[in-house]
Amino acid sequence: MLRLVQTRLLLETTGTLRTALLFLSCCGRVISSVSDGKVSYRKRLRNGITDIKADDAVDLFQDMIRSRPLPAVIDFNRLFGVVARTKQYDLVLALSKQMELIGVAYDLYTLNIVINCFCRCRKVQFAYSVLGKVMKFGYESDTTTFNTLLNGLCLEGRVPEAVELVDRMIEMGHRPDLITINTLVNGLCLNGKVSEAVVLIDRMVMDMLSDGRLKKSFLDRLS
Repeated sequence: MLRLVQTRLLLETTGTLRTALLFLSCCGRVISSVSDGKVSYRKRLRNGITDIKADDAVDLFQDMIRSRPLPAVIDFNRLFGVVARTKQYDLVLALSKQMELIGVAYDLYTLNIVINCFCRCRKVQFAYSVLGKVMKFGYESDTTTFNTLLNGLCLEGRVPEAVELVDRMIEMGHRPDLITINTLVNGLCLNGKVSEAVVLIDRMVMDMLSDGRLKKSFLDRLS
């Protein structure tokens, strides 16, 4: 009788142990799977993505927002930058909005990407509203921000507003660079204002020579 009880206890104990081991094994596979998921998105971003399709971008974004802890905004910026370079501007806008909704705050780099996407979609009015966010969040708009807005205005044929924006940019202490000049000249020429483009080039080149941003030797090589 005693041997029967011992045998039964052994079976029950063994069964419990087997169940526990099976449970731990399953948990291990789940944890491993989650960990692999984290590594996969980080590895893909850090290895660099030169081209990405919309479905792949959405899948990668979903992996990121399911990850715990949530990725840093710099990781999302990497994804948005890649998607923007493939000219999927509407997708960037949708994903960045979703990122904001889950509690990941924009930084200045994100805001510049969003401004660029709105400008590329010829929605400069929305880009200006994002510029308002830049100021609201306490960031200082930089030359890249203004150049992006200039390009958006020129794409919409709003060249006089672009010229006014350059004046505002200078008033705020930002110096126009070669990208600024190139953007405005292209905008003026595309709208048949070649003579105004020449005047603008002369004015800005003289300004850049006076403060040392452009060397005369560089101009001599061009002539």
